[in-house]
Amino acid sequence: MTRSRTDPGSPFSHQPIPRADEPPVRDGNPPEPEARVRVEKPWGHEEIFAVLEGRYVGKVLHIRAGAALSLQRHLLKDETLSVQSGRISVEHGPDRRNLERLTLGPGQQILVQARVVHRVSALVDSEVIEVSTAWPGWRTDVERLEDGYGRTGTTAP
Repeated sequence: MTRSRTDPGSPFSHQPIPRADEPPVRDGNPPEPEARVRVEKPWGHEEIFAVLEGRYVGKVLHIRAGAALSLQRHLLKDETLSVQSGRISVEHGPDRRNLERLTLGPGQQILVQARVVHRVSALVDSEVIEVSTAWPGWRTDVERLEDGYGRTGTTAP
């Protein structure tokens, strides 16, 4: 069991302990996740609550009833979507002509791997946790194939 630097009896740590296969920590300080950020979107907003570059990103998507994210895919990014409240529809498949539709409610989740075409739509006001990989360039790793807000083919918010 990994021990915390702050409490030797705890398996949890507020200060990450580097893995043995990582390069040494610079300046004696472990990497810190970025601060929480709110990003307005045409479908609602997202709160980015954790970013550790090169490893992971955590977001809460707040999607208004009837709104939809772009039909999109990512070259490198894998993401897990977990519904916290509300109900969403997820279209996903190898290309835009071969999409399956899945309806998810609270406590249900889906893994969307890199290169899978997908779109999330809110059937009612919904909160969705998104946890994804954070390869360098993750903020621009999106190819919008269709978008109801005029953002097709761009990486604009």
